[in-house]
Amino acid sequence: VRIASPTRNSTYRVGAGTSFSAPAISGLCALLLQANPRLTPMRLRDILRESSHNHAHPDTLLGWGIPDGLAAFYLGSTHRRKLVIRLARGWNMISSNVQFDSSLGIPEAFSKVVERDNLFLAADGYGNFYSPAYNFNNIPDWNPYQGYQVRVYRLDSLTFDGLAIDYEHPVSLDQGWHIVAYLPDFPLPAEQAFASLVREGSLIMARDEDGWFYLPARDFNNMPDLVPGRGYQLRLSRECVLTYPRVRAGGISRRTQPKPVIFPLPEPDIDGMSVLLIAKDPVRDGDEIGFITADNRLIGSGVFRDGKCGVTIWGDSLGEFPVAHVYRTQKKELVKPEFQWITGSTRFIPGEFAVLSVEVTEKNCPDAESSLYFSVIPNPFNQSFSVRYATVGRRESAITIYDLLGRVVAAQTFESAPQGLAGFNSDAWPGGSYIIQVRSGDISRQQIIRLVK
Repeated sequence: VRIASPTRNSTYRVGAGTSFSAPAISGLCALLLQANPRLTPMRLRDILRESSHNHAHPDTLLGWGIPDGLAAFYLGSTHRRKLVIRLARGWNMISSNVQFDSSLGIPEAFSKVVERDNLFLAADGYGNFYSPAYNFNNIPDWNPYQGYQVRVYRLDSLTFDGLAIDYEHPVSLDQGWHIVAYLPDFPLPAEQAFASLVREGSLIMARDEDGWFYLPARDFNNMPDLVPGRGYQLRLSRECVLTYPRVRAGGISRRTQPKPVIFPLPEPDIDGMSVLLIAKDPVRDGDEIGFITADNRLIGSGVFRDGKCGVTIWGDSLGEFPVAHVYRTQKKELVKPEFQWITGSTRFIPGEFAVLSVEVTEKNCPDAESSLYFSVIPNPFNQSFSVRYATVGRRESAITIYDLLGRVVAAQTFESAPQGLAGFNSDAWPGGSYIIQVRSGDISRQQIIRLVK
C-alpha cells in the first residue's frame, strides 16, 4: 500500500508495508464501528475484504487490495447476506436471519426444493402447514423472526439473499411453545443465546431439531452451539422478550455430545417428550439408554455423561411411558432400569418434560442375546434411506426389504458385525409400503416403511 508519511526534511515520502497499512486500516475499522457498533469482528473483516479493489482476485502481494472507505460504510450499515441452509433427510428446524426485499410466500421460499420433488411438509409453530403434494398452504408469508419445521426426503439446501437483520432486535413471545429464529451471524452456546430469558425467569426449556435440550433450572445443557440457519424450540412460562447478545462472551466451549452405539439414534419426529435422567449407582458415564415401543421400535436414546443423560423420546401421541434398556458399557451387559420420578409427567406426553433418577439391579436383566435395535432414516422416503442396526454380541446379520406380496426387493448381509449401517436406493421401486426385516442370528425385527413418489 502506498502511503505518504513525513520525513525529517519537512517533506513527504511514499512507502509500503504493514507499519504503514496497519494504522490506516485500524482507523477505518474505528470509523466503521462508530457508524455501526453491532458489527462483529468476523463481519468487519468481511466488509474490509468485500470493499477492496482486489477482492475478486486476491493475491499474495496485495491480498484483497485497498479498501474503499465509503463502500465499506454502506456494506457495514445495511449489508446484504447470502444464507445457505442445509437440509438433512427427515425433519429439520430452520430459520433465516435476513430480511427480504419484498414479502416472500412459503411456496415461493421452498420452490426450488419442490421442483426437485423433495419437500414432504413444512410447518410453523402454530399448527399451519404447507403440503405441495396436495397444493395446500395456510402458513402466512415467511417471518424472519420465527422458525419452521421442514421434512425432506433426501439431502438438500435452501438459499436466501437479503438484508442482514439486526440480531439485537427484541422478539416478543407469548407463554407456551415457540419455534424461534436464530438471528446472530456467529455461533453461541444456549446459555448465552437465551440469557435474557433466563435472567427474567421465563425459559423452561430450549430444544434443537435433534432433541438435544437446555434446562436452565437444572443447570443442564447438551445442545451444540446455536448456529445461523437453524430454528429452536422454546417453552416459556410467561410472556417475555428475547434479545440475543451483541457478541459471544469467552470461556464457554461446548463439547461434542457422545452418540450411542448399541441404541442407534432414531429419526427425529415433529414432536416428542424430553427427559433428563440422573444416574444412580451402578449406572456409569458411558453407559447407554434406549427407549423402545411395544413393537420394538427405538424412539429415543442417549449416553450418560457427568452422571446425567438428556434424551428426547420421539412421538406425537399420548400413551404409557415407554420401556427402556440400559447397556452397561464396561460389563457389556443389557439391563432394565428402574425409574423414580423427580418431577414431570409419568405418562408419555408430547411437548412435556420429566426429570427421573435411574438405577439398575441384576434381577432385572433381560436376555442380552435377544437384543436387536435398528432405526430407519427417513421414513417415509422418496429416493433413498439408511438403516442403522446394533446388537449385543457378534452374529451374522442381514437387512431385507420385501414388498407387500412377500417378494425380496433388496438385501444386504453383514458378517459377525455387532453394529452396521446400510444404504438403499429406491429409484426403481414403485411407490407404496414395504416391509423391512432386520435379522441378527435367530432374532428378527420388522417395520413398515413407505416410499412416496
